[in-house]
Amino acid sequence: MTDKVFVDTNALIYAHDLDAGMKHDRAVSIISDLWERENGIISVQVLQEFYVSATRNISNPLTPASARGIIQNYLAWHVELNDPSALSTNTPYVV
Repeated sequence: MTDKVFVDTNALIYAHDLDAGMKHDRAVSIISDLWERENGIISVQVLQEFYVSATRNISNPLTPASARGIIQNYLAWHVELNDPSALSTNTPYVV
């Protein structure tokens, strides 16, 4: 699979929420596959939403430092900026 895959906030949250049960397991599998294939895309907005949710809204919130470290790792992916030009690109995404 060579198509780029855009990852949403829920996938990231489930991948890092150890209490999410089967959703955690599935999200970890998906995210791991994207790392291996190097075809993940993420947006600044998703990273911001992840930080807020992971540090406040899950059963066992991450520390701010831990959440920032995770975000730092995802900056290795293609990061889509939230601006009007993002809406007019012809980049194929698999959602």
